[in-house]
Amino acid sequence: MSRRRLFQRPLRLDSLTTAAILCAHLFTPTLAAECLPGPEPAGLPIGSDGREKYNTGWSFYFDNDALTPINRDEDYTGGVAVTLAGRRAAEWAISLDPVLAAIDRLPGIGVGRGHTNCRSPFVLHSWQTGIVAFTPGDKTVAALIPGDRPYASLVYVANARNYVRTRDQPVYQTSLSVGVLGLKIARGLQNGVHRALGVEQANGWDGQIASGGEPTLRYTLARQDLLASDFQTGRTEFELKSSVAGSVGYITDASASLSIRWGRINTPWWSFPPERVEYIAEPAPVIGGNDIRPGSRELYVWGGVKLRARLYNAFLQG
Repeated sequence: MSRRRLFQRPLRLDSLTTAAILCAHLFTPTLAAECLPGPEPAGLPIGSDGREKYNTGWSFYFDNDALTPINRDEDYTGGVAVTLAGRRAAEWAISLDPVLAAIDRLPGIGVGRGHTNCRSPFVLHSWQTGIVAFTPGDKTVAALIPGDRPYASLVYVANARNYVRTRDQPVYQTSLSVGVLGLKIARGLQNGVHRALGVEQANGWDGQIASGGEPTLRYTLARQDLLASDFQTGRTEFELKSSVAGSVGYITDASASLSIRWGRINTPWWSFPPERVEYIAEPAPVIGGNDIRPGSRELYVWGGVKLRARLYNAFLQG
């Protein structure tokens, strides 16, 4: 079944002022990577050598509107992504991590460590590849439809970094995505799924944005703050956190969100970022195998709200 997350249809505020305020909050002086007193964060995927484990896990996402019980297959119509986490995400030849690390030094957060001998930010790595696709409401028409959104697609690879400090300090997340708009693979993927399900084909892919291929990229910087928590004080716990983020590239925007989860929690508060879903979940650490309570499973519910000021979207504006 298609995943329809709370954060996928955010409220949009067409306000440069809002975007400026949120970006100013991101670039605060606390970004410096000095050693800090305080407890080491629980749940870090650390090996016996004190470094991030080479392979900390993987995740797979598949989303398609044709799988929903209602007859709606338009706008963001589907996507596929694979995320691989651990030190390998930084060391592979196809990794974007060296470029991302260099960019992160500009706002002052690209100074971290891959070991536990100091309480400056511990850096966690993840890598993702995927494809997202968008279609208008009427897919039987091959020509452009006035008043409807255009066809669009993106095939991409991305790297992400999480800078984790002490247990209760803000956590910074950055990502760099590089891809190509307008490739034919989206048409083949969507129509292949539709043939298998016996639903109508999409006929207008020849007119998609940047048809034939156009390189693009996006850089994202986000900050998470833990506002309240009773973690490890009872059989069930809650966590309330805030997040602010900004991105530049094929999607340029700023956002602020609040989220809460309650139940039996066995992963760090910063490892669950549902607000970082931009059509499909962005790359994030995979922490599930690093139990804070060994042998205990997780079961929780969550919810949240998000405000967004969007300045540019290549999937709509080209």
